[in-house]
Amino acid sequence: MNRRLKWTLAFAFVLVFAAGAMTGSFVGARYMKKHRKKHIMVMSAHHGAAAERMRKHLREELELTPEQAEKVGPIIEAATASLQTIRRETASRVRDTMEEAGHEMSPHLTPEQQAKLQQLREQHQQHLRMRRFRGPLRDHAQPPDS
Repeated sequence: MNRRLKWTLAFAFVLVFAAGAMTGSFVGARYMKKHRKKHIMVMSAHHGAAAERMRKHLREELELTPEQAEKVGPIIEAATASLQTIRRETASRVRDTMEEAGHEMSPHLTPEQQAKLQQLREQHQQHLRMRRFRGPLRDHAQPPDS
């Protein structure tokens, strides 16, 4: 094989690989767009529904006796309530950290960049609302009330 043929084959291989990667990313994005609502509903379910799903899953998978199911029920309730609290606290900490970072960055940005940051914040807030998070994000350009 001559040198030019080797380079042509290598280029063709890279091109086919890139085409496959692009196809995979488009198919994956389309799949996520189609199934995102189901995923969000499961993630944001009330802890009572989550507890019931967990209880049913364990009852079936572990083949629990009625007595065992009765004894583990309160444990499952407590665990799901605790997980919901952790999820809420984590979301709050993430929101606070992002707000603080935006507030610290703002003085270092040009007015155009501040406007763009505000636009990004609004887009992010809309995304969070779609995911059923509650509470608006504060304006980073203004210092938080103390």
